[in-house]
Parts: sequence; C-alpha cells; structure tokens
Amino acid sequence: MPPLEDDTVRQCKAWWYADQQIRTEDMTRFVNVPDCEEGYPLLKSELPPGNLMEQHADHPKVYWPTEEPRITLGYLNFMYSKLVIHSSNTQLPATVRILKTTTDIVYRQKAVQWCVEMLCTPDSRVRCILAGILPLLAEMAQTEEDMYLKQELTMCFKYASASTEAWDALVDLKCIDKLVEYVDAVSTALRLMDSRFLDLKESATRFLCLLCFHIKGKDQALKQGAIEKLLPHLHHIEPRIQVFGLAALMSITIAVEGKFRILDAGGIPYIKPMLDLTDDVICLYILQLMINTAHRPGARKKLQNCISILRKMITESTSAWIKRTCRQCIQQLQFTSRPYPNLRFVR
Repeated sequence: MPPLEDDTVRQCKAWWYADQQIRTEDMTRFVNVPDCEEGYPLLKSELPPGNLMEQHADHPKVYWPTEEPRITLGYLNFMYSKLVIHSSNTQLPATVRILKTTTDIVYRQKAVQWCVEMLCTPDSRVRCILAGILPLLAEMAQTEEDMYLKQELTMCFKYASASTEAWDALVDLKCIDKLVEYVDAVSTALRLMDSRFLDLKESATRFLCLLCFHIKGKDQALKQGAIEKLLPHLHHIEPRIQVFGLAALMSITIAVEGKFRILDAGGIPYIKPMLDLTDDVICLYILQLMINTAHRPGARKKLQNCISILRKMITESTSAWIKRTCRQCIQQLQFTSRPYPNLRFVR
C-alpha cells in the first residue's frame, strides 16, 4: 500500500500533471498572469525540478514502517511438507540438508534463521528434534565464528529447551557450556551485579549462583573476586538480593579455596547479624554458609560466639529443618575434625 500523501502535496501534484497533459500556448499565456489565482500552482519556475515528493523541502520522503511478518502454526504446518525430504528411513528437513552440505555463509544464516522460526512453535519443534537437528546445531555451535549465526543458534537453543527431552539433549551435547563461553558468563554476571536496577542485579546474582554449581564456575568466580562482591549483598535492603547472594556464596564456599577466601575477605562479621528467624529461607542459607565456612579452623574460632544464638534458635523455631541445621552447625563449630553424622546428642 503506497504511503498517504499530504493534501497540499497531492493537490500540487495533480495540478502539475494536469498541466503537462492539457497545456497549450493560450493556456500558458493565461496562467502566467501574476493575478491569476488558478495559475499559481502551474508556474514551473516556482516548482523544484525533478520529483516533487523527493525534492520538495517542506515535504521530505516518508518511510512508513512495515508490519512484522507473522509466521503462524498453520503456515508452518503448510510449509513443513514442502521442506521435508522423504527417504527410506528418515525425514530430513531441507534446512538440515543445507547446513550439512553448503559452506556459503548467506545460505547458512538463512537456514539457521528458519530453524529459529520452526523451533518456536511446539508442533514444528517436535518434528525438527525428531529429524535430528539438535546434534547439527550443537556441532555448529562448537566451531562457528560468525556473530549472527551465534545469535541465531542461541535462539534455537532457547526455543528447543522448552521440552525436557530437548533440554537433556542440549546438556549432553555440551551446548550449554558453549553458551556460557559465548557470553563470558562469570565476568558478565559479576559486571551486571553492580547494576542499579534490582531485577538485573537479582538475575545476575542468580545466574552466578547457577554457574558456581560447576567446579569450573567456582574456579572462575574465585579468580575474579566474586566473594568480595557478594558479601555486601548479604546486608542489602531487598530480601531477594540477600537470598541469591547467600545462595551464590554457598555454592562458592563448597570449594576448599572458597572456605579460605571468605575468611580472608572479612566475611565472618557479615554472618552473625543475619542469624534471625524472621525469614526461614535466609536463615537456612546463612546456617549452611556457616557450615561451609566452619571447615577452616580459623573460621570456627571466630564463629564460636554464635553457638548461644543457635541454641536459642533451636528452642524458638517451629521448623524441624531449621532445628536440624542449627544442631549440625553447632556440631561443626564444636569439633576440630569432621563432624559426626549422628546429630541426636547435640543440644
């Protein structure tokens, strides 16, 4: 649909085209009279040369936004039959065939873009996964260097992970490891933790916690000073920031180096003020952090004065889980070696 024209421009343009069609010498003499009101728009000397819409200073060319294409489920079901190559033992989408056979970067980009469109709907996602598209995308993710293809592959993994089976396959194919490598995950999470937006700070802290479940994530976080950045989160005004900060510290302090680093970073004074039954989740997390930290003799010595608070929490708490964790924490603080597994005699 052509863009709508301004009324003034439309009228001027109509007069100009009419003048080209019916102008005669007599009309030219008539309309060139200065007092002729009808002749004013027809004076070529006052009009810019060339296309009026492109060169008129008061009416620049208008670019109207086009509607984004909508690929519906019905359209995909219609197109899938045209994109499938039937063989004796399998059905292979044409996009997979293109990715396997061609090295042209433009074809590969278009093929991966179509994979994104196919994987974003449940019906087509199942068909693509059954056709064996995930191993091929995982292989591309390991070797691909084009930035646009990396972005589209990330979108493919995002939509494919909506199903549990595909998520397990992505983990087995080491796609998640490659995505973490793409974004330089630990450095990015630590940088975004300093954001003034609480939602972004919360997401970055939670992401760091998930990364530190793996030993490589713990090592990278310790090398980049994650404990020093996480300790101020323990006294943040927002409980959700406190929860994820504690969870991240719990993950990091599982490593032996993390137990030493939290003591060297001055993290012990942050722990005692948080021994409160107001929030059960925060209470459990801080108790587990104490258990992890108390494996170091120097930390146990500094946390000895918390035993009385823990005994009081045992008598006041109504949660059996908190009572048990408090007993385990007391046992960890009292013994100089590994605590005994039986907690019945700790009071």
